This record gives sequence, structure tokens and C-alpha cells, in this order.
Amino acid sequence: MKIIQKEIDSYIFEVYSDRPQISFKAVNQVHGNIIFDCHEELLDADGVVCTCGQCTLAIKTADCLPIAIIGKKGHALIHAGWRGLENKIIKNDLIRKILPTQFFIGPHIGVDAYQVSDDFLNYFEKDKFITKDGRYHFSLEKEATEQILDKYPNAVVQYSNACTFSDHRYNSYRRNKTDLRNWNILRKG
Repeated sequence: MKIIQKEIDSYIFEVYSDRPQISFKAVNQVHGNIIFDCHEELLDADGVVCTCGQCTLAIKTADCLPIAIIGKKGHALIHAGWRGLENKIIKNDLIRKILPTQFFIGPHIGVDAYQVSDDFLNYFEKDKFITKDGRYHFSLEKEATEQILDKYPNAVVQYSNACTFSDHRYNSYRRNKTDLRNWNILRKG
């Protein structure tokens, strides 16, 4: 079932609650920072880049960030969890090659729902955290946005403003330990 659709320039970003019946290029996510070109054999990675501009791309997420990237020389779709952000997946050279101009951060766990342990504070700068009821919460979106604008200062960044934990239309591992995933699709419009 399609949950959302967003037009980004001449591309369409969609999220499905289960695997859509369309043909696409996808990777097996590993919570890292590896990205493949869609013309290579796709294996274990967290992103796929298309330089021909025609391929339909897919990644799966539960609470991590799906980030659609539109560039002057192609498009990309990445899965960015905290490990990918810590390892600077957004700054991968394959993304740079498409000359990114627009980023869309899709549905993911929001800062209010993303409670982390004290030792998590060692991975990111303190301003990415908020304290709520004596517990730390982390903003994946804020960290991703800062990394995007650090690398691509003229890029436009847009957000879905949907929280996978709070909105029950989305699959959320943090909410109920589900094995189901949200299928994020980026295709030419």
C-alpha cells in the first residue's frame, strides 16, 4: 500500500508499507556508508546512485532516514541510520558525482521518539540531543541536514515531517520490533 508520494523536481519519491510490484534497483542494507552505482552488481550497501537518470531506485527503512537526492547528473537514494551518519554516508564520492541540488528526507523516527543511551552521546555533537524526562533523544534529521549543508551548502533540503514511530501507517522497529520495512522508491516522474 502506498503511504505517501512527493514530487521532487522531475522525480517522484514514494513510500510503500510493503514491497511494491514494480521493477527497481535495490541494495541489501547493512547500516554502513557503502553506496553502489546502479549499473554495478548491487550487493550489501546503504545506497544506490543512478547517473543515467532513468533507473527506479529502492531502499528499505523502519526508523532510519530514507534520503532522496536529485542532482544535475543523476539521482540517488540512501538509507541513513545513526551508523551511516556517523560514518558520513552523505559525503560519499558517488553522491558528489551527481552534483546534488535537492535532498528530501523521508519518513523516519522523530527526535521525540528516538531515545538513546548515555554512551550514544560519544558519537555526535551535544547539540544534536535533547533531554526529555531525564533521558536523551537524538535527531537523525538534524545531523543529516548539517552534513548535507556542510558538503553541499547551496542544496535545498525538504522534509516529510512524518514520524515512523508515531504514525502507525509506517513500519517501525522501535515501536513494535517488526521485521516489516517501509519501501522507499525514487523514480523519474
